[in-house]
Amino acid sequence: MVLLAGNARQRGGATVKRMQLVPAVMLLAVIALVLGGCSSAAGPAQPRPSAKQLALAQEKQAVLRAWVNAEEAAYQLTRGGPPAGFQAAMASIQPGGANHGPTGVFNQFFPTLARYEAGKALAQDELSIEGFWNYGVSGPATYSLGRPVVTVQSPTSATVTSCVTVRGWVVPSTPPPSGFAWPYDGQSNNVAPFQLVAGSWYETGGTNTDRKQPC
Repeated sequence: MVLLAGNARQRGGATVKRMQLVPAVMLLAVIALVLGGCSSAAGPAQPRPSAKQLALAQEKQAVLRAWVNAEEAAYQLTRGGPPAGFQAAMASIQPGGANHGPTGVFNQFFPTLARYEAGKALAQDELSIEGFWNYGVSGPATYSLGRPVVTVQSPTSATVTSCVTVRGWVVPSTPPPSGFAWPYDGQSNNVAPFQLVAGSWYETGGTNTDRKQPC
């Protein structure tokens, strides 16, 4: 998901959630048609898909599901404010120490997110969510995941691209601290790379670029 990818532009918690999963439903429908080899009464029967085509369709479905789950996990974490124990963890930070990662003091707050993100994506989102909790950022009130497109580069790598819309951020009235930026409403192009590890897809990075034109 990458809440902060070079700036604090895009994401965070949602007090009210509105997801648009139409693309996932459409993909499932396409796969069902492919598997069924449906034909039209007005035309000849369509050729049955090859094993390679079926495998590609199933791979895209799995990547898309992982992307949606990563988005959901990140938004859920920022909803409702910091969890119990967060302030104690903040107080125990060791400058230059391993505060994040598998042995870090903050790892306890992100088990769900770690199911769908790894590497740079997980590290950036953890830091962003911690900043939202610490500085009192909430929202957005609504968001739309747009119409994501899955591109498969290899059997173990893929990319999801989509135009994401967020509305209703609530941020402090004071300027953000150095090195941080308050999120704001709008639309951005989201690009999320995925890697297949031990049979599961993980988001490993990503960027959000502000759009000058509506989706």
